Amino acid sequence: MKQQSILYFLIMSVGIGAAMSAALHDTAVGMAIGFGVGIAFTYSDHASCNSKKSNHGTENK
Repeated sequence: MKQQSILYFLIMSVGIGAAMSAALHDTAVGMAIGFGVGIAFTYSDHASCNSKKSNHGTENK
């Protein structure tokens, strides 16, 4: 389970980071935002792991 969350965190962080980098034309800021959001989603995923397990993964494409 832990390995899956790390993988999810990395995909989320890099994906959001890349999108933000492109939008802001600033790679460092974009990646910082991406990792910040990735950390936030990872912790919220752990917090609601038992109650909302089935909802995760259906939102992203």
